Amino acid sequence: MILLSDGVGDVDAIGDGVSRVGLGDRACPVFYQTWIAGAPSNESMLSSLGCEQDGTMSDYMVVPAEGVCHVPSHLSGGHIAHGGCHFVA
Repeated sequence: MILLSDGVGDVDAIGDGVSRVGLGDRACPVFYQTWIAGAPSNESMLSSLGCEQDGTMSDYMVVPAEGVCHVPSHLSGGHIAHGGCHFVA
């Protein structure tokens, strides 16, 4: 199990048909990887990074395109990397 849930990085590779992010985009992983919109469900609450799924304490990670969001260019990596927990709370 890889720990931690906050992070920011560059998209180094994308799969076929991915249009949400592109190569070189700065992106931040979403804490609950399968809770994208709407009311939370028991299933979506079982997809948190660093707990039910491998987290961000690695050089590279593979997540679904829906599991990341773009990082605004005016925010530093330090500002956005810890935002996941703050925004969810």
